[in-house]
Amino acid sequence: MTRKKRVMERVTESAFDTFLVRLGKLLQQKRVDSGRTQDMLAVELEVTRSTVGNYECGRRNMTLKQLFELSQAIGKVLVVRLESPDYHTQINEVLYGDRK
Repeated sequence: MTRKKRVMERVTESAFDTFLVRLGKLLQQKRVDSGRTQDMLAVELEVTRSTVGNYECGRRNMTLKQLFELSQAIGKVLVVRLESPDYHTQINEVLYGDRK
C-alpha cells in the first residue's frame, strides 16, 4: 500500500469520526428542542438510553434507517446532501503539515 493511500484512509477515517461527533451534537440539540429526554427517545426507537447517549456523543454509528426513524421521532425531516470534499487539502495537512 502506498503512503498516499494510507494517508487517504486516515483522512477518511478521521473525517468520519468528526462527522459522527457533529451529527451526534446536532441530534442532541434537536432532541432537546423537541422536549424529549434520552429515555423518552429510547422508548420510541426501541433502543436503550445508553444507545441514544452513544449516538449523541458520536461513539456509535447508526444505520440510515435508524437515523430516519430518529428524525421522525423528534419531528424533523431527514435531508441528505452529498458534496465533493476537498481531500487534497486534508491529505497535504497530514503529509506535510500544511494549513491553508
